[in-house]
Amino acid sequence: IDPAPAACALLQGGRTASAAAKVKAAARRSRLSPCRRNAQSQRHTLESARGRLAAANSGLARSKKLLKGMGRRALANKLLMMVIIGVLVLLICVVIYLSLFYKGRSPAPPPPPPSPPPPAWWG
Repeated sequence: IDPAPAACALLQGGRTASAAAKVKAAARRSRLSPCRRNAQSQRHTLESARGRLAAANSGLARSKKLLKGMGRRALANKLLMMVIIGVLVLLICVVIYLSLFYKGRSPAPPPPPPSPPPPAWWG
């Protein structure tokens, strides 16, 4: 509906110019209202999407922090395991060396048997 003929008819009907301006403004608003509704709908969609993205961003930041902590713990466990394996290999090498190449003191001879007590007539 074109508002211009309605506004002209109002002016010719003896109405004031301000009333005609109001009619024109109302006609313009009625023409723009579907655009405004569409814009408001898009704005609402964008704001809700922004909220969802902010929530996802905070969730991703929390997940990143958790994964970093897990990575640090995994690295610490790996280093500890390597140290333990190194100590065990070193101990095995020491045992093998001592069993093959170490010529330690020969065992001490057993002590002599105790001497028998002197006979009773001896003294």
